[in-house]
Amino acid sequence: MGGLTARTYPVHYRYTSFMETIDNVNLEDAPPETLPQCPYCKEDLNTIWVKTSGLGFKGQKEILMCPHCRVFLGYNAWKR
Repeated sequence: MGGLTARTYPVHYRYTSFMETIDNVNLEDAPPETLPQCPYCKEDLNTIWVKTSGLGFKGQKEILMCPHCRVFLGYNAWKR
C-alpha cells in the first residue's frame, strides 16, 4: 500500500428515528452525544484516522485507525 496519505475526519452524528428488528434484535440509532469506543485502548473516538491509497477514479483502498493507539479498525476497497 505504497503512497498512503493520512486524512482526519471529524465524526458527525445525525439522529433520526430509525428502528428496525432483525431476528429479535432491535437496531436503533445511537443518541447524538454517544461516541464509538476503540476496542483496544477504550478511548472515545471523536476522530478516526483514514489512510487512503489510490486516486479514486480507478479504485481506492482505505484503512481506518484509532488516533490514540493506532490500532487497525477497518478496511475498505473498491474498483470501478
